[in-house]
Amino acid sequence: MYEHFSFRLEGQTEWIKIKDAMAGSYVSIVENPTPEPKYDYSEIPGASGAIDTTEAAGRVFFNNKTARVVVGVAETGEKFFGMEIKPLTWIRMFKDSLSYLNGRRVQFTFSDVDENGGNVPFQVGRMTFDCNYKEHLVEFSFSEVEPFRYSGTEVQKTLIVLSNYEVTNNTDAWSYTWSGSDDCIADDHVTNFAFSLDTAGGQVVRTKYVGGASGFFAFGIKSIVGGEIWFEWTTDGVSHRSRTVAGVEPLEQQIPNASGMIRMVIIVDGSYYEWKTVNGVRRFMPTIRCDYILSNYLPLSVGEIANSVSDTFKSNTIVRPTVSLTRAEKAFIICDGVCSELNLLGAFTETNVIVPRVALPNVMADFSGSEVKSVFCVVPSAEGQSPNVVMKYRKAEVF
Repeated sequence: MYEHFSFRLEGQTEWIKIKDAMAGSYVSIVENPTPEPKYDYSEIPGASGAIDTTEAAGRVFFNNKTARVVVGVAETGEKFFGMEIKPLTWIRMFKDSLSYLNGRRVQFTFSDVDENGGNVPFQVGRMTFDCNYKEHLVEFSFSEVEPFRYSGTEVQKTLIVLSNYEVTNNTDAWSYTWSGSDDCIADDHVTNFAFSLDTAGGQVVRTKYVGGASGFFAFGIKSIVGGEIWFEWTTDGVSHRSRTVAGVEPLEQQIPNASGMIRMVIIVDGSYYEWKTVNGVRRFMPTIRCDYILSNYLPLSVGEIANSVSDTFKSNTIVRPTVSLTRAEKAFIICDGVCSELNLLGAFTETNVIVPRVALPNVMADFSGSEVKSVFCVVPSAEGQSPNVVMKYRKAEVF
């Protein structure tokens, strides 16, 4: 079943094939269990069963695991200066030449690395190996193996640069209404707002007219406390909801300089309170505060968000891309409802780094189906800048 077994130090390109490293070697045992989900159950006092909050964050997470591979070495009959090389000699040569890998983080695979230029799926873990000289065996142990197998092909995307729509293109104020509360204290501005209501659980609906009758804006939260946000729109009688993009709803009757509208729904959940003065009386009120960026229109292909600003992932995986920035000191990357500031070691750097708040798919994406369409773009930190942002990643599967 396992004809091949190869590994390499993480960050290197050349694979070490076990058949080349030890002549006569063969894969004897492989233990590579399926990763276990990180279960989260809360007991119900005085009642049967428990509440399953495993996917309370919208997605499932997995524990790392341990994998084990046992390689045997057989007689080959190969000779060196007329003397036959025994399995014990091969094992000793292997240990001497590759002992530097013990304890190191490596990529390992059971695919044939001679195919596709070595671009084969692989797993990642920390490797140690022990040699059994009596039985002519080498046992490999991979600890803290990530729960995913990564694609051999690396995806590289130069992210589309879009303007900050509300700052550059549409500085009009929002209109808002509220429900579930008598009083609403608003501090509403372009790109940031605060709403305080009488009671927790109230809702604010914020609307704004836009020029186009269709299309999508990428939405990215820089900071938020006290609630949650999503966008709603209806096109051709079909209702849509998203935490990552604002879809334009066409107006039934056009008004000057506007053909569509975007609608933001805001829930004040009571997790954050502020003191407010209402009719001369100081009150401690449930409040939501949010600072965000809304990109200009995303490019489309046949009416759908284009591949240049999106990609599709399995809904039970998470990928941490590396990001590089050039031609600007900093920029904002919007990825599935999250806005992160890029300031990668100063201006004009080409260093690939992991940005903590950037993930694919990110936390605001829709994980309800088998796949997730992830949306991302770049917004300059200042007008007139043209940042060049490159994102690199490998697709993954739970394995």
